[in-house]
Amino acid sequence: MKRCELQLKVQFIRNSIKSSLQEAANYEVGYKEKTPFAKTVRTCRQLLKVEPALWLFVDVEGVEPTNNTAQRRNLATGSIPVAKFRSYTSCGDMAPYQFWLPNSSG
Repeated sequence: MKRCELQLKVQFIRNSIKSSLQEAANYEVGYKEKTPFAKTVRTCRQLLKVEPALWLFVDVEGVEPTNNTAQRRNLATGSIPVAKFRSYTSCGDMAPYQFWLPNSSG
């Protein structure tokens, strides 16, 4: 797929995600409120601050849309996976998660 095709296909998704983040970020939460709702609102606000960076793989040639480079770097430095588990999405699909522990000798 050519980059211009990818950009066109991703534009709707990009706009939808940004709109959802903005909608959530507009909710009022107390300064010291610690509820899951308040944490979600704050997370959406933080994501909005870096939202353009989420799409670098679409706009910039050579930026991978995966974290494979980071995983390869972790393996090369001796970091090891410490936990793997799967989570079911709302559609019933399984999404794998993996956590890495830095090499303690470095």
